[in-house]
Amino acid sequence: SSSGGGGGGGGGAVDMAWGSGWAISEDEKDGSIGSHFKAAKKAIATHVDVKAAVVNTQARMKLAVASRMGLDPTAQGNQLYLTLASLLPVAPIVFAVACVVRVIKQTVTMYRAVQVANVYCACFCLMLVISGMFTHSEPLASYQFLSGNSQYVQYQLVVLFVFALYLILMILNAMSNAFWWPNTSSVAVSLLIGVHYYFSVWHPAMLAQPPHGSWGMTEGVPTYTLYMCVFALIALVPPKDAEVLHAFEDKENGAGKAQD
Repeated sequence: SSSGGGGGGGGGAVDMAWGSGWAISEDEKDGSIGSHFKAAKKAIATHVDVKAAVVNTQARMKLAVASRMGLDPTAQGNQLYLTLASLLPVAPIVFAVACVVRVIKQTVTMYRAVQVANVYCACFCLMLVISGMFTHSEPLASYQFLSGNSQYVQYQLVVLFVFALYLILMILNAMSNAFWWPNTSSVAVSLLIGVHYYFSVWHPAMLAQPPHGSWGMTEGVPTYTLYMCVFALIALVPPKDAEVLHAFEDKENGAGKAQD
């Protein structure tokens, strides 16, 4: 039940299971860069409405504040007050994030940040492997089928954003070490993983398709196991100047204990 979806209930039915009425047509899938861009653009335009999400969230917060204060949310004179009041709960979160970032900048070295990022990626891949082994199915395909294409496309956009941050961190780490060959190799391998993921998982998602094998690799557990091993190996790459790193960390730990 792919492109039709329409027989049973309009737009909502199109988004269920493998419904692909919103995806680009077969004639447009010519493998060119333009077709890849068009597929992503159409998927995002169909399933992601950031403006509506922000407006709906703000409206819900206004209603909650109005209910708490006993105000009329429809009264024109209350709109400015409700708008400002609805933004207040965000202030502590912004302040907390700013404090965390400041602490991280002062205490966490670039090397440790890269280590943590790769351990996180390895653990995420491990969860996919465990899920695939227990369910005997491709875990991301199961998620796509059960959640529908909208949530799955949004999830893939989050993956893209997080991987872009990860890649930037890896490149900055390589630059800070004058492109030391282990760091440069790690960047190259990470980029290869990203390109493989794009062709086997991300681009198919933009076409309302489940993940599939790419570059001679089987989809599912074998692919995610390889990803996991690569991220784990990158996390084990030693620092270029181990003595300098340990001296810096000892100094920071000593300063922290002195402040306590």
